[in-house]
Amino acid sequence: MYGTNVTTNSGSNNLEVMNFAIKYLAHVGNLVRANLPASGEILEVGSGDGTQTTYVGIGRERLFCVENDSRMQSELRTKGFVVAPEVSWFNERRFSGAYSINCLEHIQDDLGHLRSIRRVMLPNGPIVIYVPALPILYTSMDARVGHFRRYTKKSLCKLVKDAGFETVSVDYVDSLGVLVTLAYKLLRLKSGAPSRRSVKLYDRALFPLSRLFDLVAKKVIGKNLIVVAIKH
Repeated sequence: MYGTNVTTNSGSNNLEVMNFAIKYLAHVGNLVRANLPASGEILEVGSGDGTQTTYVGIGRERLFCVENDSRMQSELRTKGFVVAPEVSWFNERRFSGAYSINCLEHIQDDLGHLRSIRRVMLPNGPIVIYVPALPILYTSMDARVGHFRRYTKKSLCKLVKDAGFETVSVDYVDSLGVLVTLAYKLLRLKSGAPSRRSVKLYDRALFPLSRLFDLVAKKVIGKNLIVVAIKH
């Protein structure tokens, strides 16, 4: 199970609801694309239904997706993407860059998974990884969608190093999202499921403010982490 693609009904429903977070998805897409090479083939691992893929905006002629859910694979192909079920389907030292958005937290052996990505990348190629941050924020929603963990800066940088990459930068994203997630946790919302209405409200009213706060808070705190690293 990769990325925001989860095979449970609850996970699929959560993915569908989060697709209404248009400003958030666009911002994450911009952050990822800004750190990828402008030429060469790019690998995305954990493509889900391809919604976030379109916001990253890599041309279909050079983007290759990895997604192991058959229903999501069909959606990706319908949208014109080339998709494989596993990273191992690709030749070693093929890709100029790679990225993964909300994927590693779903994989028990995240180190082994990162090493498999490294094998298919060209030397000195960048990888961009976006994951949920701060274990203290782990809620019923994380459990509901199949998250094994949330990361700290230290644990994410160690993971990247152990997999054979050198960290270039690591920043938090969505500082105000920390308060919202804590509210969910403190109120002990059992379902852990955001509604379409609450997602739209946060996306339109609060996330633009969160982006402003991120300008000063990105080294200190945020609901997510983004790391840029280079293959040794």
